[in-house]
Amino acid sequence: MMSLLKKQALLRSFVILVLYSPAVLLAEDTATQLAKGNGYSGYFIKMILSMLLIIGMLAAFSWYTRRFGMGMLGHKPNDHLQVVSMLSLGAKERVVMIQAGDDQLILGLVPGEIKKLHVIKNTKSSDTNSKSFSKQLSSEIHKNKGGKAS
Repeated sequence: MMSLLKKQALLRSFVILVLYSPAVLLAEDTATQLAKGNGYSGYFIKMILSMLLIIGMLAAFSWYTRRFGMGMLGHKPNDHLQVVSMLSLGAKERVVMIQAGDDQLILGLVPGEIKKLHVIKNTKSSDTNSKSFSKQLSSEIHKNKGGKAS
């Protein structure tokens, strides 16, 4: 959820954008000029410039929100879920190791499907960085082969 301060800042920005819009400021002048019978060319030039200014302000607001972390209305990346490593097995098949809290998940990714292959319980992030993905995967495979009675 967005915090109350972010919602208020977003609302203030929107109100300022609407209230100080060139179309609102020029509306009265344009109506009086058209009533007096003046030419339409000045009106259309002002209208086009007003529209360009509004589009520019929207683009600036969009850039500002992306640049300073309000993209997607306050959505921040999750620090509790991280991709540790990825191994490509083919053109579209991959094995991915994901750190989820203290546990690590090994997932198989194929087009249209994600399968949980293995869960490594209570790992520390320092252990993850010291071992490479291939070493961790091979040690887990050997544990599973050795642990099962065939």
